[in-house]
Amino acid sequence: MMRKRHNQHAKALSYVNPHWDDETLFQEARRLLIAETTKIHYGEYMPSILGEKLMDYFGLNVKHDGYTQYDPHIDPSTLQSVAVAALRMGHSQIFSQFNVLNKNPHNFHQQSYSFLLRNKFFEMSDIWLGNSQGILRGLIEGQSENSVDPFIVTDVKDFLNFNPRTTTNGKMVITQPSVIDLSAININRGREHGVPGYIYHLEYCTGVPIKSWSDLNQFMSGPRIQRLKAVYSDVGDIDLFVGGLSENKAFGSILGPTFACLNGIQFHHWKYGDRFYFEHGGQAGSFTPKQLNNIRQTSSLANLMCKTNDFDAIQVNPQFNPSEHNPRVPCHALAEIDYELWRETSHSYQDYKKKK
Repeated sequence: MMRKRHNQHAKALSYVNPHWDDETLFQEARRLLIAETTKIHYGEYMPSILGEKLMDYFGLNVKHDGYTQYDPHIDPSTLQSVAVAALRMGHSQIFSQFNVLNKNPHNFHQQSYSFLLRNKFFEMSDIWLGNSQGILRGLIEGQSENSVDPFIVTDVKDFLNFNPRTTTNGKMVITQPSVIDLSAININRGREHGVPGYIYHLEYCTGVPIKSWSDLNQFMSGPRIQRLKAVYSDVGDIDLFVGGLSENKAFGSILGPTFACLNGIQFHHWKYGDRFYFEHGGQAGSFTPKQLNNIRQTSSLANLMCKTNDFDAIQVNPQFNPSEHNPRVPCHALAEIDYELWRETSHSYQDYKKKK
């Protein structure tokens, strides 16, 4: 999908600027694609995770107009606590079953069906049979799952990388595959990296010191505290990944205060500590005001999926099911980037569209 979108940008830019060489076209198309996807991350994904209040608190909202400012004093490196735990909160959102919704019911290989994740690790036959469109359609039209909690589906807890089929001398044989527990990997990774336990991050984010199990009552439910007590001998031993997933939701976010805090800080650093962030002004890679506003107005996950797939319609925010507040819109109604804003010649992008 990304390669196709990059090529679309390059082709359009090559017409409005026929004097550009291949390297210039590649880099400009790349710059545009990065801006497009970054706008989706900060304009759609992060608001769905952090919520309105925290997006505003951490300064993460995409502006309606004007530039943001790069801060050379902010380190854009990834925090260890985010890499090994906080941003892995999505592991609790994974589904077991996925639907493939194809448009051609008369093709045996392209009929609609479902599959379990455990049976598809490193298994690419669905793509080879031409069902990639059906997989994407199933993802955007199927049930949406936003819950972040301590529960991980069996498919990645007991069957991660599970592949019982191996080939020996051209024959398919059944083996006893090794099974990897994703939760255990996350917990062990935090310990190997020397990341402090959960309560230390909780105190850093909230200012509340945790001295006993009862101090956790304001951050998580009694039953969850009891489950933790059954596993950990001391409250200070709770692993960050486990504790962060066990918290009650806070501030309108789908995360608890610790993971919301850590992810908010991280995305703030990634935004303002990156001189190439697409909204920054005064940088070598900055867009003109008109180009930037056009990117803001046209870039969305729905538009990206429509421009790179054979969808007829899509909901405004594909992360969630269609509803009264998230209606489906025709793909042809979603505007394309105005490539004329990148024009350095007398050619018009409208002329290019007429020749297609």
